[in-house]
Amino acid sequence: SGWGPGPPPPGPGGAEALLPGPTAAGMRSSFSPSFGGEYGYGLTPPSQGQASLRAAGEHGMAETITVARPLENGRLGLKLRDDTLEVTGFSDEHARAYGFGVGDRILQVNGIDVAQQEDFLREVRTALELNYMHGRPMVFTVFRHALFAPGTADGPPAPHLAAPPPASPASPVPRTMPLGGTPPATLPGAGGTRPPSDATLPATPSAGARAGGPRDVAHVPGSPSRAPARVADMIGSWVYSDQADDYTYHLNTETAGVTLRFYQQLPGGEQVSGTLAQVVGAGYFEGVLSKANDMRHGTLRLRYDPETQEMLSYLKPQGETEFGEVVRSQRLPAPSGLSRPATASAPLQLPFGSAPTSPATPQLEEGLSPPLR
Repeated sequence: SGWGPGPPPPGPGGAEALLPGPTAAGMRSSFSPSFGGEYGYGLTPPSQGQASLRAAGEHGMAETITVARPLENGRLGLKLRDDTLEVTGFSDEHARAYGFGVGDRILQVNGIDVAQQEDFLREVRTALELNYMHGRPMVFTVFRHALFAPGTADGPPAPHLAAPPPASPASPVPRTMPLGGTPPATLPGAGGTRPPSDATLPATPSAGARAGGPRDVAHVPGSPSRAPARVADMIGSWVYSDQADDYTYHLNTETAGVTLRFYQQLPGGEQVSGTLAQVVGAGYFEGVLSKANDMRHGTLRLRYDPETQEMLSYLKPQGETEFGEVVRSQRLPAPSGLSRPATASAPLQLPFGSAPTSPATPQLEEGLSPPLR
C-alpha cells in the first residue's frame, strides 16, 4: 500500500509515466535500461564518456536546484545513470528550465543524502508529497563537474527558457492512503487534480537505508549537512491512521536522552519494543524491534520532520531485505482526545508488519494504550 494522490496516466505512447501501478513492487530490487520508460526518471547504463570524466578527477562544486513544481504526471524529465545518479539527458526539455545540466550528479533531495536508486526514489517520493500537501519546493543538491559550465550545450540552460507546463486538470485517479484507505475524489485546493502516488513507486529504504549508512558529501563545497535529531521532539505518543482506525506507538528517552525506547501494542494484542539509537550525521534513529517472546519483529527507522511536526517511520520486517514505505504519524496529545468512527475497511497491511485482526480487547502492559477505534 502507499499514499499520495496521483495524476491520470498518460495516453498511448506516454513513456514518461511516473508510476506503472501496484505490480511495480516486484521491480524494486534493481533498475534496467528501460527504467525511464516506466517511471519517468530514465536511468541508463554507464558510458565510456562519463567514465572518462570520473577518471579525470572530481573537479567542480555543489549547486542547489529548487523545483517549485514538478512536470505533469509528477515527472522531473531527467535521464539518470543508475549507479551514480548523473544526469545523462532530458526526456522533457522543460526540465532544463529547472537548472539541471548534463553531467550533474544528484547528491541530496531536500537535504537528505542519496547515493543510489533506492535513496533517490525514496526521497523524491517524500518530496512530491510535501510539495503537494504543504507547497514545499523540491530542493536538489547536485555536484557539477567543472567541464560542464553554465550556458553550454551540456550545462544548465539560459534563464529565458519557458517554465514547466502546469499539471493537467484531467480526471483524478484513485489515491491510496498510508494504510490502504481511499479519500474523497478531490482534495481542498487541488482543483480536481492529484499529485503522483507513492503507492506506484517501488517500496524503498528510508534515509540512509543502504548498507554502510548515508553518503558522506562533506568534501563537496557548500553541501548542506543533516542536523541531528532532537530527542525532545520525538518522545511521547504518536498516531498514524487509515480511514477506519488509528494506531499508536510510544517513545521514551533512555541513556540521558541519547537513545529512544519504542513500544507499540499491535492490533492482535502482541507488543513490540526496542531501543533506537541516533545514526550520527543521518538525522534519524534506528533499532531492532522484538516481540515479547524475544522473536525479532524487524528494523525500524524514525525521523522527525520539524517543518510538518510529523514522525516519519520506515520498517524492514524480519527476513526482508528492504525497508517499506514511509508512514507519517502525528503527535498524540491525549489518547482520549482522538477518536474515529468505525467504518468498513479492507484488510490492512500495517507499517510494522502485522495485519489487524478482528476487534478484541488486548492485554496491555502498564502505560500502553490499545489502538484507537
